[in-house]
Amino acid sequence: MATPRNAGTAKQSAPDGFAAALEKATVTPAQAPATGFAAALEKVGLPAADAARYAPNERSTLSHLTPADRELISASTGFVISSDGVVQNPNGRVVDNFIAELAVERATGRLEGAVTSGYLKDLFAKYRNGGESALNPAYLDAALAFMEARDQRRAEDPTPRSSFTIGA
Repeated sequence: MATPRNAGTAKQSAPDGFAAALEKATVTPAQAPATGFAAALEKVGLPAADAARYAPNERSTLSHLTPADRELISASTGFVISSDGVVQNPNGRVVDNFIAELAVERATGRLEGAVTSGYLKDLFAKYRNGGESALNPAYLDAALAFMEARDQRRAEDPTPRSSFTIGA
């Protein structure tokens, strides 16, 4: 049975042939992990350049964050993290424990699917010792407010929006 932390989350099914292609991809020790990942995706018809660009980098735990994770982090902490795990605006600040913990949970597979308000509350409660938390409680409040506003927007207009347009 799934723990409350992972409740309501499920692994997305991979495209047909994806797992088989990954198994067949050979990676030598000299190759970067993303290279083997890219080769596997190329075998199933996905562009290798994008695969290599967006594959998690084993040297950067922050690269395991999903786009939704990075959006949540930016909205709640002000840190902007690129898909390759680089903090774009550190301004002399150290990456907060909240961000590091979320990235470690993703990298180890303990967090799958979307981050939920229940997951965040459990995460912050886990680090609360005698009323004081190792995680900044203002980030929890900001993250919950962001998620509530996002869910409200989706409820009002479930049509996905994009700034991408195709010229005539």
